[in-house]
Amino acid sequence: MENELKDAKEKISELEVENSELEEKLSNVQHFDQDGSVGNGYSDNAVNYTGQVIETNIDGEFEGWDGDTIFKMMNGSIWQQASYAYTYHYAYMPDVIIYLKNGMYFMKVEGVEDELQVSRLR
Repeated sequence: MENELKDAKEKISELEVENSELEEKLSNVQHFDQDGSVGNGYSDNAVNYTGQVIETNIDGEFEGWDGDTIFKMMNGSIWQQASYAYTYHYAYMPDVIIYLKNGMYFMKVEGVEDELQVSRLR
């Protein structure tokens, strides 16, 4: 029992350090501003962009979206287009940010002007 308690305390300590490191990284996250440039936050139409985003890359070729496109990301997550739109843009493993805005997730792909509403499948 004593060893289990010791192991649990060590794990808690490790998790506290990891949490602290992740909070530091999150505070430094940059994202696309309204004009498509990268910035540290802005406010538009009462929507605050706080830097709380997922940064990843599309796994493989990207050719835009066309209605119900599914996107596999390098971080293992899978997202699906949640609003109808059509955009064509070819890129290989482009940078992607996914962020929460007004209770919905949106995706911004490097080189594409439009943002896209998405939902997480996995």
